[in-house]
Amino acid sequence: MADRDDYNLLGKMWGAMRGVYNAGVNFVAANAGIFKPDHIGLVQYFGAAGEGPDEHSAAEKALRGMATVEGVMANFHQSKLISPNEDWLRWYLEFISSRGRFIAAILDTRIHARDAAPG
Repeated sequence: MADRDDYNLLGKMWGAMRGVYNAGVNFVAANAGIFKPDHIGLVQYFGAAGEGPDEHSAAEKALRGMATVEGVMANFHQSKLISPNEDWLRWYLEFISSRGRFIAAILDTRIHARDAAPG
């Protein structure tokens, strides 16, 4: 079955993000459609952020959080997590910091799905 035929894919992702949120992980996600100058296609970045009194303790928290993210994302057949391609990440960061204008939408995992339906 193609992902586009899985009509509950967004619902499943909502549930996954609730799981990451409930685990207390600072989840980070970004999507990029890279079509120019090279046609790469859609690239999705998933990760975890950590805070601490120093870089070492923050990195430890981020790595523990990333293990949770990897565990949750393993339940999605389209998820094959690999290390980010540095050129693609550089393109993304440069685009959003200097060239791009974009609109952000926020998925609030604190709201139960049935409560979020227009009413």
